[in-house]
Amino acid sequence: MQELIALARAQPGKLNFASSGIASAPHLAGEYFKYMAGINIQHVAYKGAPAAMIAISNGESDMSFASMPAAMPLVRAGKLRMLAVTGAARWQALPEVPTVAESGLPGFETSNWQALFAPAKTPADIVNRLQREIAAIAKTSDVRDRLIADGLEPLGTTPKELDEHIAREIAKWARVAKAAGLSAH
Repeated sequence: MQELIALARAQPGKLNFASSGIASAPHLAGEYFKYMAGINIQHVAYKGAPAAMIAISNGESDMSFASMPAAMPLVRAGKLRMLAVTGAARWQALPEVPTVAESGLPGFETSNWQALFAPAKTPADIVNRLQREIAAIAKTSDVRDRLIADGLEPLGTTPKELDEHIAREIAKWARVAKAAGLSAH
């Protein structure tokens, strides 16, 4: 990671990163990396994750901040090299791969996440029961093992924890979008 950052600093604007499209999670992660590292790398938007991964594997693009499910088939096939994971912790399935923060960019952390939402007027007891049941299912060994193999790690957070996470994400990505000159229109 340090070598990549040094190369980008030595050749401003020469390196590029592939994403699955404008404003996609990989695009925003790349903009966040640029912002945190103080480098100038160019964004190249592809039509979806498979096209972006192919562009990296054939040398058309220099790097990507891809999701684990999109990248892992090519990593396993030896066509892509994983430099680091973008999350706060190492990935359980590949504990030898460091995080971006460990690799020289302290404070860098981003991850794709999914959540289950219900209509706003859903009674709290129903929301809480759904959360408990889904968290219990996600903790079963067969579901957990399958999710981890696909590059996903189940958390099973509470509705309050999810609300707090969303508020932090909105604040972080608003700063990144502003620094990158991105707008909603």
